[in-house]
Formats: sequence, C-alpha cells, structure tokens
Amino acid sequence: MRRLMLLSLSVLAVSCGHDHDDEDHSVHDHDVHDHEDELGHHDHHHGAVESVTAWSDTLELFAEWDVPVAGEESSFLLHLTDLSDFRAVTDARVRLVLEGPETVSAESDDVRPGIFQPSITAPRPGTYRGRVEVIGAALSVGGFEVEVHASAPDHHDEEEEGGDGIALLKEQQWRVPFRTEAVSGGRVAPTVEAPGEITTPPEGSAHIHAPVAGRVAAGRGGFPSPGREVSANEELATFAPTPGAPEDATRAQLQVVDAQAALENARAELTRVERMRADQAIPERRLEEARRAVRVAEASLAASRRARSLYGAAERGRGRGSWRITTPIAGVIDDVRVTPGEAVEANELLFHVLAPGERWLRADVPERWASQIRPRGHIRFQLLGEETWRELEGEVVNALTTV
Repeated sequence: MRRLMLLSLSVLAVSCGHDHDDEDHSVHDHDVHDHEDELGHHDHHHGAVESVTAWSDTLELFAEWDVPVAGEESSFLLHLTDLSDFRAVTDARVRLVLEGPETVSAESDDVRPGIFQPSITAPRPGTYRGRVEVIGAALSVGGFEVEVHASAPDHHDEEEEGGDGIALLKEQQWRVPFRTEAVSGGRVAPTVEAPGEITTPPEGSAHIHAPVAGRVAAGRGGFPSPGREVSANEELATFAPTPGAPEDATRAQLQVVDAQAALENARAELTRVERMRADQAIPERRLEEARRAVRVAEASLAASRRARSLYGAAERGRGRGSWRITTPIAGVIDDVRVTPGEAVEANELLFHVLAPGERWLRADVPERWASQIRPRGHIRFQLLGEETWRELEGEVVNALTTV
C-alpha cells in the first residue's frame, strides 16, 4: 500500500530552537511610539506611550500604557495570547499587579477577544515590577517593569525608525496561523520539501497474477479479502484455464479419444509380447518396453481427461479449477482485484500481499539538492490528510531518488 506525502529533508546537520527557562526570561521593551491600537484609539494623556512584549510558559503579553505619573490614573492596554494554541485569551477576567514602592492592582474583563484595558493609579513614583494574571486559570506572565514618574515627563517627537515597515496587529495575527517567539542566536538548517511515498523492499511484497486466461474460484479457506493475514504458500484461490480459442475444447476432446486408442494399442501389444516372452521367443527387454508404453499411454489419457474437464468447467462457469493460486510470502493481503467466478486474462493482477516489517520511504528530491543531503540528516515526513510531522531516523541515501 502506498500513500503519497510531503517530505521535509534537512541538508545540514545543525539545529535551532528556543527554550523558555522561566516566567521572567522573555521581555522585549519597545520604543515609545504613537500606535493606534485595535480598539481604534488610545488616550495618550501625556503624549507618550510605552510598550513591552513578555512571555511566560503559558502566555504572551503585548502591553501599552500611558507614561504613568504618581497619583494619576494610567490606562493599560493588554493583548494576551494563549501559548497552547497561539490564539487570543477570551471570556476571561485579568488582574494587573504592580509591585514596587507600593503594591497596586486593577482588574478588567476583555473589551474584545484577547484585549483588556485596566486602569491603575500608582501612589508613589519609582520602578514597579508588573505581572498579569488570568483570574481563575493557571495563566500568568510577568517580568516587565513600569516606571512611574513624579511628574509628567517632557516628550519630544522623534522620527521613528522602520517607518516603511508593515504593521501586523495582534488581532490580525490571531486570525491566521501565526506565532511569535523571542529572538535568540543559533544556526538554521536549510530544508527542502519533496513529494514521496511509503513502499516496501523488493522482497516485502508480492503481486500475484493469473498464469493464463481463466476463471477464478474460491479456495478451501474461502475467498480472501483485504486485511487477511496469510502464511507462505497458502492457497488464496483456485483457477480454471479457459480455451484460447473456441476450437480448443473440441481439440481437448479429440486428444482424449486419441489417448484412449493409444492405450488400447499399447495394452494389446503388451498382451502379444507377454505370450512371446512366455515362449522364450523375445528377450526380457522387449517385455519391459511394452509395459512402459502402457504406463505412458495411461498417463496421457489421464492428462487429456483433466484438460477436457478444465475446459468444460470454464465453459459452464461452475466447478472448481485444479490449479492452486498461492502466495509466495507471509503477510497481509493489501489488495484484491477479482471476485469469485470472474474471468481474467493472462498476467492480470489478482492479489497484492504485503510482508510485515521493514518499510522504505522514497522521496523525489530535485537533483540540485541531492548532493547536499547527508546520509544521517534530519528527516520529517507528513502523510496526506495529517497536520503533524513525523520524525524519521536511520540512513537516508537508500530512500532518495532525484528528478
């Protein structure tokens, strides 16, 4: 059985990845900028906004807030992504906690899926350590700092860098298969995707064909079906050959008549030779030759009668053929191409049997990539209809063909 798939082959033995060590390890501070959020507005009370991106093992936080002033209310705009599926946190209530010279907190329901807008007043200036908790769930993220000023800071418009970039807001990210991770150093392995198939070694399958034109019938164990386990040399069906031409059946009948006449002549000759041998008129060798001629004539008559019987059964469409169709290997029947009583042509496929054990993964790799693939490279494959990729270990060179 062969199933097409998409195969991903790594051409360099290198690795890349990112491990989240703890809740406070991934914090990205963003430059102050004038950003219109997904709600369509942001109250820049002091003309300046600060932002941060932070990760924990469970949540991703992107937050913006007015530059806080001690004793004045400051609005925080929180975007929360559940890292289990990289979708917006919905139907939740969150708590923003600031710990520093004082500990203050505020709660908020989602104003839109994934977006929360708590307002908080810090009584004293200083550096506060922030944390966001999803109330009633084991989801939290922290590790970012909020600087509370004693008075409103001076703000000077500065030219933002990257003004020609394309903005991809969190609400847009949540609608597509998209994820973000903290930037880290490492090496990236070039990969190539190629179509392929799962197959068996040459000795791992057997295609069983009709030896000649004929009619298929059930064997002693019944007619096989896909999924049935079979042993080596097990009978799968019986087979009755059909005449190659209409006159073959008549020819078979004439061969029976000829064989009967030949047997009668051989027996008469044996009777005559036995009398002559009794009179010592001929040597013993002549008697053995006559007896041998009778045995040959008897075998010829039996074969002619079997041929006549096969042709007769095929023409009538009933009766069991004398040929046994067997499987050369043990395994599982993967495909059955005929039904009982069906007439087939010579070399037509009847059954396909797969042996258990080793399987080959054959990929059609562009020739320009073949020289760069190492025998022990990293290989993943994906079956059609599946979303997950499977890891493959072992030698690669015997599984590749170039196109």
